[in-house]
Amino acid sequence: MRAYYEPISRSVNDDTTTAQYQSTDYAQGVWNPFEQHMAVATGLMARELEQFFPRNDLAIARLSLDVLGVIYQGETVVRTRFIRTGRTIELIESTLSTFDKNGTERVSIIMRAWRLAVSDTSAIAGTEDASCSPIDLPDWDGISVWDSGYINTLKAKVAHHRTGKSLVWFDTDIEMVADEPTSDFVHLIGMVDTANGIAMRTKDRAWISPSIDLQIHLYRIPRGRWLGLDTVQQIGESGVGLTSSVLYDEHGSFGRAEQILTVRHIGKP
Repeated sequence: MRAYYEPISRSVNDDTTTAQYQSTDYAQGVWNPFEQHMAVATGLMARELEQFFPRNDLAIARLSLDVLGVIYQGETVVRTRFIRTGRTIELIESTLSTFDKNGTERVSIIMRAWRLAVSDTSAIAGTEDASCSPIDLPDWDGISVWDSGYINTLKAKVAHHRTGKSLVWFDTDIEMVADEPTSDFVHLIGMVDTANGIAMRTKDRAWISPSIDLQIHLYRIPRGRWLGLDTVQQIGESGVGLTSSVLYDEHGSFGRAEQILTVRHIGKP
């Protein structure tokens, strides 16, 4: 089975779960060959959150990720714990650590998730987002400019694409963890960070714009295989940009994602 991660070990100690993995070549990021892609790291952490003392009466409503440093390829450790327990609201934190070239463990990402009470709000449910679907859309190879292990695992379809704004759909056949089924939630959340590469404001590779965070707000839990990203990228005049996305599955919109960018000119690519 092809997967982004190989499991190593798992332990529980006083309400803290520690899980160890080995990233595979499929997890490789776009900025450096020795880094993991933020998308798959997000999916792995979402998987740990999903499995952490799950409750049918609570649903994940927000994922907030801060990138503290390089997400190195290789051994990856995810530690998950409660920040706040509650009857109708819980706050959970996961940290993802990797090991630098000297073998020193470093926290690469901190993710916090709010879980909120589930109730029947169908009587007043509704959204303002336009409907869209991946059915009958043409394949898109534009993402291939970001050649990497992760990007090369993706299937893509495009509704529209121009500088600064795109609507692209993604799917992948790669499991998040080897020999373990990937839920729809993990499958889809594990592709959200791809948004930062589909609506670039310039094709000049002398400019880079890596994100240092990822904020995902959900008003329902997504399901299915295809993730739609209706994305705009905006860049200010002082080195900061913002990638904003409406998130879709095959049943409609389900949330929003925002990514703040550090925009830099690095000279010749």
